[in-house]
Amino acid sequence: MPTTAYDHGLDRNSANHTALSPISFLKRSACVYPGRESLIHGDTRFTWAQTYARCRRLASALARRGVGVGDTVAAMRPNTPPMFEAHFGVPMLGAVLNTLNTRLDAEALAFILDHGETMGEIFFRGNLVMKGYLKNPQATAEAFAGGWFHTGDLAVLHPDGYVKIKDRSKDVIISGGESISSLEVEEVLYRHPAVMVAAVVAKPDDKWGEVPCAYVELCIGASVTEAEIIEHCRAQLARFKVPKQVLFGTLPKTSTGKIQKFVLREQLRSASAME
Repeated sequence: MPTTAYDHGLDRNSANHTALSPISFLKRSACVYPGRESLIHGDTRFTWAQTYARCRRLASALARRGVGVGDTVAAMRPNTPPMFEAHFGVPMLGAVLNTLNTRLDAEALAFILDHGETMGEIFFRGNLVMKGYLKNPQATAEAFAGGWFHTGDLAVLHPDGYVKIKDRSKDVIISGGESISSLEVEEVLYRHPAVMVAAVVAKPDDKWGEVPCAYVELCIGASVTEAEIIEHCRAQLARFKVPKQVLFGTLPKTSTGKIQKFVLREQLRSASAME
């Protein structure tokens, strides 16, 4: 990229640049538009000044209870003013807000509360990293953005330093705002004695945006119905993670045996477009 004289010796610093975060946005709105409505919910009306004051009171109340930087505050509420305010009040302390979806069953909620992990993508760099994608400069630039190799693997870091991969970023299914690990659902499918190969991908859905769809290749001589597979999953997964459809057949694979999920996703998109 060509450079000019303005690119040297004129870097951003605290005197000439301030990043706008949600918290600073709230404060600025309260200062510039104190009387403007910030929230309308039924008969409830709040201005930006009132919202800012309410969020500060929430932060103060949490601080008095010992909540501080790095702590996690879980909240299960519908999309009402208190939940809106929690999105400002909690981070004011440097804490993390863990919003719990009211769609979840008791088992899923218990798991989330017991495992307050933050998932992130694995990056690494070094002399063993590939040179890039042949004849695909755009993909190479995306993979090496920021000077790190973006693996596309989503994982959590345990206290002992162990990294556990949860899924591929492009394989995560977002259903009604909840993230569903395709690997987690596939692990359950593989526990069924009739299943030889399984893959779970996102199927477009008018209500939830996406829902899990399972492709299953059966063991030789095995027989099982879609209803039986779904019931098997229901016994081991939260309901929103259970595949809404199960399709049987030979799964597309590469020459090395890797399942081509992009082919399955394209099949579902094409089928949905025709409905």
